[in-house]
Amino acid sequence: MVQIFRRLGLDLARLANTDVHDSPQKKIAELQDYQQTVSQEITRLTYMQNFLAQKIAYFQTLE
Repeated sequence: MVQIFRRLGLDLARLANTDVHDSPQKKIAELQDYQQTVSQEITRLTYMQNFLAQKIAYFQTLE
């Protein structure tokens, strides 16, 4: 999980709940931003996976 967060450029320190000065609303907003980033990455990876599957299927028809 750490590698995924680093790859997405997310601040791991925010997951530790170490900053007691942040309000719950601020923490919720930050986590929602993280969630949106992860969702966008999933969409991008799904697109890439489908693209590759189409290419594989195409080349299998040439065999």
